[in-house]
Amino acid sequence: MTPGYADNTIATAGSQTISYNLSGNAFDISQRIDRAYMISEYWYFGRAQLQPMNVSIVVRGGPQGYGCYVKGNEGIYQDPAQLGGYTDRESSSLMRTFPNA
Repeated sequence: MTPGYADNTIATAGSQTISYNLSGNAFDISQRIDRAYMISEYWYFGRAQLQPMNVSIVVRGGPQGYGCYVKGNEGIYQDPAQLGGYTDRESSSLMRTFPNA
């Protein structure tokens, strides 16, 4: 990908909002990630209708950390209305972002 140009192979348009809960200690940060985006025609084989992705994920850090889809999923073969559920620990740590980092 060239700097300054959008990577539209996966998604052609969209938005993401990240909300933080900083009421615990710095290692137990909680956040909610809301994503809405249009998938590109590349994914026609998995979602012939090219329905937009509309998901919400709750991620919590710390030793008991987790990531969980509380709305929708990002599986190309899954029904868009199906709840994605928990992700594995490695995926959760990759999703987690830190404010002012």
